[in-house]
Amino acid sequence: MTDDKNVRELILAKIKQQGIDNDPVVENAMQVAQDAVLFRAWTLRVLKEYPVTPSLKNSLYKEQLEVAGDFEYKIYHLFLIEEKTAQRLIQKMKEIKDWSNLDPKNIIESDVKYSFNRTDWINLSAVMPDFRQAVRGLQKGSFTEKAIRSTDGWHVVGVVDVRPFKLPPPESLDKELNALAERVILDHHIKSLLSDSNKK
Repeated sequence: MTDDKNVRELILAKIKQQGIDNDPVVENAMQVAQDAVLFRAWTLRVLKEYPVTPSLKNSLYKEQLEVAGDFEYKIYHLFLIEEKTAQRLIQKMKEIKDWSNLDPKNIIESDVKYSFNRTDWINLSAVMPDFRQAVRGLQKGSFTEKAIRSTDGWHVVGVVDVRPFKLPPPESLDKELNALAERVILDHHIKSLLSDSNKK
């Protein structure tokens, strides 16, 4: 039976003989791989020193309850670069009975950048913070009277349908809450590193 260790050593010797290990592309890939291993080792050390606690998961679950709310929605959403185009679209939505089937490409000029989607059922945790509060205030069949400003452009949001929603109990979301808690712990340490770096 072939000795895997011996085969590996023979191949590595051939690689060095051919100078493959000195290829810039290979060197860069090796550096990226090494960095990934080191980063993973750092995260494991941080999480060992500051493990996820039940109180943190409980706090995060309460936050999720607040964000998700008591309803889920089917949403008609457009993101546009220009406010005037967004307002023109809203005016058109006011003029027709079934605005949820309005195809924006029939209203928006071809040179105007926009994105459009109709969601399936989602709760507010899946909605962008920029217009989460606006959605919460809309009833079925209503839409924003004015375009919502965000850092990158303007949002037009309509609620096609609404139904009650209840977030599953924390024990059913333990895996997700644990992953979220780990991200919170790591983010805290990364921010601390950045803060210390800026002080230098």
